[in-house]
Amino acid sequence: MEKGNVTLWYRQPGTLSTQLNKANDNLPIGNGRLAAMVQGGISGESIQLNEESLWSGGPNGKEQDAGREDSQTPYNFGYNKPSPNHAAIYDQLKHGASGYGCHNQVVDVAQIQGNYHGYGKYKYFGSLDIKYMHQDVTNYRRELDMSEGIARVTYTIDGIHYTREYLASYPDNAIAMRIFTQNGNAEVSATVSYTPGQQNSEISAHNSAITVTGRLQDNGLIYAGVFKVTHIGGTMQQNGNTITVTDACEVIIYFTAATDYKNEYELPPDSKLFEKLTYRTGETLQQVTDRLHAIIDPLTAEGFAQFYNRHLADYQTLFSRVDFNLVSVNSTPTDVALKAYASGDITANDAQMLETLLYQYGRYLLISSSRKGSLPANLQGKWNPENQPPWSADYHTNINLQMNYWPAGGANLLETIEPLEKFAKSLMLTGRYTAQKYNYPPNTPRDDWKNPGMGWTTHVSGGIFGFTAPGYSWDWGWAPAAGAWIAQNLYQYLQYGGCRDTFKNDYWPIIREAAIMWTKALYKATDGIWAGKYVVVPSFSPEHGPLTVATATEQQLVWEILTIALNCIDSLGLSDHENLVLRANIEEKLANLYPGVNISPTTGRIMEWTESSTDFDSDHAQKHRHVNHFGWFLPMHKHCQWQPRKFASRNKHTRLEGRRCNRLVYGLEVKPLGAYRCWG
Repeated sequence: MEKGNVTLWYRQPGTLSTQLNKANDNLPIGNGRLAAMVQGGISGESIQLNEESLWSGGPNGKEQDAGREDSQTPYNFGYNKPSPNHAAIYDQLKHGASGYGCHNQVVDVAQIQGNYHGYGKYKYFGSLDIKYMHQDVTNYRRELDMSEGIARVTYTIDGIHYTREYLASYPDNAIAMRIFTQNGNAEVSATVSYTPGQQNSEISAHNSAITVTGRLQDNGLIYAGVFKVTHIGGTMQQNGNTITVTDACEVIIYFTAATDYKNEYELPPDSKLFEKLTYRTGETLQQVTDRLHAIIDPLTAEGFAQFYNRHLADYQTLFSRVDFNLVSVNSTPTDVALKAYASGDITANDAQMLETLLYQYGRYLLISSSRKGSLPANLQGKWNPENQPPWSADYHTNINLQMNYWPAGGANLLETIEPLEKFAKSLMLTGRYTAQKYNYPPNTPRDDWKNPGMGWTTHVSGGIFGFTAPGYSWDWGWAPAAGAWIAQNLYQYLQYGGCRDTFKNDYWPIIREAAIMWTKALYKATDGIWAGKYVVVPSFSPEHGPLTVATATEQQLVWEILTIALNCIDSLGLSDHENLVLRANIEEKLANLYPGVNISPTTGRIMEWTESSTDFDSDHAQKHRHVNHFGWFLPMHKHCQWQPRKFASRNKHTRLEGRRCNRLVYGLEVKPLGAYRCWG
């Protein structure tokens, strides 16, 4: 691919941003675990830094989600005492919801709500601050070269051409920045310091290194970061916690960071519930710091060239697999082209250029935030400048986490799914209890959930400490099919040619249990609107509508996970007794499942609520950004069974006023992964 055609570029520095969800023209780099945003200031710059596991909440934590005061109650994985009686709920709802809003509910909704005590938030690590004292530059250019995974800033002062390069290396587990002149003159001077993102951080400078250490006030999580400054030519001087290099040919700054976080995958012996899960490595602060020096010290001894080459070899193996070119020339600064696109006053060339960039930018961001051994890509991405980020910058599992990974298979990035697989595996630990508490019949043996293979799910959102309970308010927090939706992402690994043994050993057990959950959780209606059919009860169209039975979204997701499980059994050739029994169970459920796609006899549209042939009389129902009932057409697979002409004739009547968005302009302006304006 042509290098210039996959480059975001600007003629001015980025805007310093302290708000996560605001338009942001800084340049993101990341290696899956570490992340940075390049602003590219002239006289000085602040480089935003993040480490993915710097989270409040969890065991010993009391911070709730963003925007709410700390709880007086510590983290209990979100569980309240009540559990729902599905037969009683169906009896209350069997004739359909009486209206749109919460005030119409006849169900005691406390039984399907959790709590966010100690839910926590993704935190800001801090910034690397560099002063250059440069003024009056010419030929300024700031760019993100996605063909190499490198950000650059170039400019000229008095005939001297300066270049800064920024890259996040996955193989070396570090971020590096190099400042040099084109002709190698000793003209590079820089003062380096660090601004902590957390209170009570301890900062020290010694032997050309700046070290930051601390514990989060909320939960005691240990964190540490190390910056190492090297130079060729010139002099280096330390003044307190600041390092200054003067008149060097080049300056290189390496950075890495870590915490004592460790995900949990097994229930400790003799556990009553989850009281023994710590989500910690057990390291001391000194051991975490020593671990970082073991990463940084060899890099500075080796030199930048090898660091750079290892990064390129690793990154380009992934990014260069896809060549997507709409025959466009990238000759207009990205911000200028975006404004023209938004106004409609754009050339055909620039429109195609932006569309090419957007596709490759999505691939770039997934590579940068989801690598083997890391956590998966979170709600708005791992580039977070806040300690109170919107929605806690968490994992929204009622669509946003799934959206991050929709392109993984088709974009030839199967390796990036591994963090999601490991994350889902960790959610199974608590998700089995969540499935039993909120979805299984009351006669289920009390400790059945402790046995692997009993089925699992999660709900609308969670952090990195095993939260799978419903949210604290049903009208956004009830989403029992979220685990099934995550499993659909994992199925890509098999669909797009992943290693069959890896899929069978690692991915299939998660998918299998997500399907098992719904063989137990479906309710067989005996009377009412849905008599004789298996339905999800209670059911809720995400963030939209009343609590009811068998909403289109959840019936579709159940069909999807059960069908995926059958496909896996066939593809993997599983003929043992347990899987044959599972197959028979699934086939019986599918044969009697209330359909998720129903055409209104009144409007000819696909019905979002199966008891309502028209939308509920609510402005919110008409204009909400979610188009939940279209799940079967994107990203699910049921539409393959429709005849194209029939589908086209039905689909043309579907009304989507108020539920549209300009994804292209929004995607290139903000830190996107998972940030959305609409669904569907």
